[in-house]
Amino acid sequence: MNDTVRRLEEAFSSTGERKLLTVSAVALAAVYVFCIVFLDPSDDVPVFYRDWLALEGGRLPYVDFSFGNPPLSFLFIAIPGILSWDLYSYYCFQAAEMTVLAWLSVYMVMKISGRLGLNRFRVTAMYLLLLLMYSEELVKKLDMAVALSVLLAVYLFLQRRFPSAYLVLILGTMIKLYPAVLIPVFMMANLSERSAPARLRNALNGLLLVLGTVAAVFAAMAVLGLSADRIMDIFTQQSGRSFQIESVVGNLLQIFGMLGLYAYEIVGNNHTYIVECAPGDAISGVWVIVTAVSYLILLYVIWHFRFDKGTEAEERDAMTVRASAAAVLVILLTFMVFSTQYMLWIITLLPFVIGLEKDLRTRRTLWVIYLIQFAVLLPLMVWLLFGTGEAFAAASVLIRNVSLFLVLLYCVGAIADCRTRSRSVSI
Repeated sequence: MNDTVRRLEEAFSSTGERKLLTVSAVALAAVYVFCIVFLDPSDDVPVFYRDWLALEGGRLPYVDFSFGNPPLSFLFIAIPGILSWDLYSYYCFQAAEMTVLAWLSVYMVMKISGRLGLNRFRVTAMYLLLLLMYSEELVKKLDMAVALSVLLAVYLFLQRRFPSAYLVLILGTMIKLYPAVLIPVFMMANLSERSAPARLRNALNGLLLVLGTVAAVFAAMAVLGLSADRIMDIFTQQSGRSFQIESVVGNLLQIFGMLGLYAYEIVGNNHTYIVECAPGDAISGVWVIVTAVSYLILLYVIWHFRFDKGTEAEERDAMTVRASAAAVLVILLTFMVFSTQYMLWIITLLPFVIGLEKDLRTRRTLWVIYLIQFAVLLPLMVWLLFGTGEAFAAASVLIRNVSLFLVLLYCVGAIADCRTRSRSVSI
């Protein structure tokens, strides 16, 4: 009788998950249609199309024209470029490309949830809700591609397919740099597997893959005629930017300026907006050091309080996910730039962090914080689109950043095991 009930539950769950995947496909298709009909091909789309036309005309990125992303990102620019004949058709194909990747991310969230023993339907549904809120960023940027690479890398790592996981992270870093922050986390998770004879080899293989890829990329760029300084600039140019309005420091500088503490100005720069003021100018040149130190402190906490002690497989998987989310959060919250589309980097990981929490009250509180992003996004978009409501926009960004900081503190607390956990309660 129990076996029959269990089979029926599994069949119902599987049916519900298939329906959710179907609903997600329909919802994302609706987002696609809305975006290409009602939203102009603005933001990064004209830049990508211009870069494609330059390549099609025989010019090389980095050599003959400036290109602001790592090399593999050009693949996702070239695919719609090959199929298009003008800017609008390029926009349609790029939006379709990113929409497909978004659906694949929904599928990967469901797969990872199952691997972690979480409620796959609930976790995936929560992710889909927030993903749909970032529809314009989804179709006009390349961040969905890199977010999917992180999800795939996490899934492969949890499957113990370590070389493939490292390789996918490296490929993701060649689209945008942020997946690189997960590589040390994965290596520490490998080293914490005390019972595995191959633990050192697994971490070393990951390191060798990273070093080999870096050497190959730098060698290829050198063959193209790029100097060492120019190659480094491709990967470090973001560190030289001023504080963007959505970054933690930029948001605070804007708010303090609005309160009359000093003169400030919001200036368009690189398809975003930065805060220009005397305090910001004074610290922007060295602020990247704060980001680097914050990240290194987090790595120490991860290793010292958790992975250094050795972990069992189930605990190690949970800690790897929490540590990965914390690594992305600490970069987002301390870096000079926190553009709206960067939320796609973290909303893919937070549902697992929340689902892993055993205490019912804490888990529900975390879900509320996660869903606060609904209320946060609208005032910001109204201000950016229509130029009205700056105070509401600044307040909404402050709420978002504070809520993400609270989640970061939660992750660090869970990693360091600083609190007493209540007994497991299932919703």
